[in-house]
Amino acid sequence: MNPIRNVLFLVAGLALAPAAHATTQLDYQVGFGGISYPLGATFFGTVGYGKLLWGPNPMEWLPENGPAKKLGDWKFGFVRVLGNVQTIGISNRAFAEVQFFPISILGLAAGYGVHHRLSKNPNYDCIIEQCKGGLSRSYVRGQFLAGALGAFVLLQARVDQINNSTDSRPFLEETSSLFSSAAQDRLQSTSVMLGYTIDPTWTVTTSWNRQQFQNAGDAGAQNRTLMVNVSRFSGKWNTTLGAGTYDSSHLKNSITFALFIQWMGQRNLGLF
Repeated sequence: MNPIRNVLFLVAGLALAPAAHATTQLDYQVGFGGISYPLGATFFGTVGYGKLLWGPNPMEWLPENGPAKKLGDWKFGFVRVLGNVQTIGISNRAFAEVQFFPISILGLAAGYGVHHRLSKNPNYDCIIEQCKGGLSRSYVRGQFLAGALGAFVLLQARVDQINNSTDSRPFLEETSSLFSSAAQDRLQSTSVMLGYTIDPTWTVTTSWNRQQFQNAGDAGAQNRTLMVNVSRFSGKWNTTLGAGTYDSSHLKNSITFALFIQWMGQRNLGLF
């Protein structure tokens, strides 16, 4: 069995195991995200279930939505399982993930997902590469968060093992707009986000993200995105507008704009 799936089942069992007097939290969110270049959009929904492993209950001081202006007692740990679906009709994705945070500012996640694309992308050569049909992936992600006086930094690193489940051609990975160099490839992602929480309703961030397929023989199968974002939190709603640049081996450097809207029915145990 895939070792990532072993971790997935082990941590899921820990999260779902009954325990007397344990603090548990059901969370759920729905929303929409879109970007102008490369053009893409999706509706999404997430349902999660978390359990506090040790420390004080963060739900006693975390805001209803968004990051806290001032951290309360961050010395706690938790585990969480979640399911996520994304669709725009012609492209559909579903994921299962487990998260393990031995302490709230540092954690690991592992997941498994499937994609299904119903149409070819007119911006790419979909004869040599597979742009339609199915993909499957397993992944691991690490995350570190630090902050003080309203400012914060979020560091993330992720590795996805992606397989073409339709045929033996290299494939287009639509979330990164990159082509693999084989029917199986490993996508490596790193991101840095710097932000400042002005007050409970406004947050500004700048983020840098880089993705690259491991099997690419040239410097080609990679992208870089730099964005500046402004987020507004009002009750259970979060609206984010972003502007920045995107460039990759397949698409020229260009200005891009992003829109993110989310309804936070119930937040999870995490700080971010």
